[in-house]
Amino acid sequence: MKTRFFIISMFFCTVLVQSQTCYSGAAFFNSQAAVDNFVSTYSGSGCNTINGNLIISGPGITDLSGLSFLTTITNSVSIFANNLPNLDGLQNISSIGTSLSINGSDALTNITFNSLTSVGDMSIISNDNTASISFPSLSTFSGNLGIGIHPLLTTLDFNNIASIGGFVNINNNTVLTSLISLQNLTSCNGLSLLNNPQLANLNPLANLTTLGIGGLNITNNTSLSDLNGLSNLTTINGSLYIQGSPLISTLGPLSSITSVSGNLGIADNDGITNLIGLENMTFSGNLTIDSNTNLSSLNGLNTTSIPGSAIISNNTALTDISQLESVLSILGNLSITGNPALDECCLVRNFLNSSNYISGNITISGNNTNCASIPVIITSCTVTQADDDNDSIINTNDNCINIANSSQSDSDGDGIGDACDNCPNTANASQTDSNNNGIGDACEGNASIDTGLSSGGVGIGTTAPHSQLEIATGDVFITNKYRGIIMKSSDNKCFRYQPDTNGNLVGREIICPDN
Repeated sequence: MKTRFFIISMFFCTVLVQSQTCYSGAAFFNSQAAVDNFVSTYSGSGCNTINGNLIISGPGITDLSGLSFLTTITNSVSIFANNLPNLDGLQNISSIGTSLSINGSDALTNITFNSLTSVGDMSIISNDNTASISFPSLSTFSGNLGIGIHPLLTTLDFNNIASIGGFVNINNNTVLTSLISLQNLTSCNGLSLLNNPQLANLNPLANLTTLGIGGLNITNNTSLSDLNGLSNLTTINGSLYIQGSPLISTLGPLSSITSVSGNLGIADNDGITNLIGLENMTFSGNLTIDSNTNLSSLNGLNTTSIPGSAIISNNTALTDISQLESVLSILGNLSITGNPALDECCLVRNFLNSSNYISGNITISGNNTNCASIPVIITSCTVTQADDDNDSIINTNDNCINIANSSQSDSDGDGIGDACDNCPNTANASQTDSNNNGIGDACEGNASIDTGLSSGGVGIGTTAPHSQLEIATGDVFITNKYRGIIMKSSDNKCFRYQPDTNGNLVGREIICPDN
């Protein structure tokens, strides 16, 4: 009985020691003396927890080694404006309840928390001599991660992190070349990579599949050669910006992204020539395509609706915006400006004449001659986009300008649509018809083709004989596909009527046979 009581007593004593609080409230160390006093008071007591905040700030603080008995900070840890050469003494802290902030600690060359397994937010900013940031045991990260303004930072270690509950901001790190420590990351609430001039690739992000409302912002990473590490990313519940990365030559690795719940911006990327890679993507905000020096077309953009404004500006080599033909609605403004090579903007008429919907204003300026302004577009496109037969195919593309033939059928492949071709089954691009009877010489000169005689037969509506033809109980069957029914109009023109492949009568003007 005594033995059992002893074991139970030892168990509860152990629990009490493991969870014993050293201090409640804000433990604020602004001098080395304050640190030393805290150590002398609590280090031998068996406690390990600060139930509150730990604040370390003061130029005279140089040694934290006596704090090695601490394992838990229930709220935040803030370390700033000090001359600490290292963080020895904090190596046994395994849990920080809310946030860890290390800012302006310029003497720190390495920031390492070997035992830390969980944290809320983390902000490590502007530590001028820090070359390495290491959290090898950290596995639970519920808040935001911010690492920025480090001129000497080369190494990160977050290898155990699979998910970050908040935003990840890695910005303004002058010599950082790799994100290898994020190789196990599958999701976070947003990712910003801004002004990391030596960052070479995004390959360690290959396991990333989902981003939250913070979206994806890759801006001014001038050594970034490609976007290959983003090939498994499918969903961005925020905006997407790819900007200021001149070595990127393709957006192809973005082709798995199907949904962007925000703005889409592609700007200042001198290497891309088209937008291939965006073809599977829908977005729910503004579209901005700006200052991409070698972008020649919008090929790859595939959307029927722009939920915000569309801005196409300052793309020096842009000549083709035909991908916008499929856009049926713009729920904002349309601005096409400063694209000096862009000379064809006729699709803008779809929004001017209300064929397509736009809720805002249209601004056109600074483009080439025929896309210089709205009045110029209206005038030039009336000519260049003329469609005389109203078959929805403009004259310059229509193989039969004066007869509607939306199918553009051309059986003999001579570039003349069957609806107009005077010899539709024998190639004759010249359409030569020496006797002006409406049948091309290429057919009349072929003995194997029965085109009928040029004279003789029963005259109908001719001068001799004066005759009428009446069929009361049967049909008139004309077996010669090059012939038809000739009728004279009130202005004495004659037309031969023949059926097209859909059974519609098509009239071609010929010389009247009674002349």
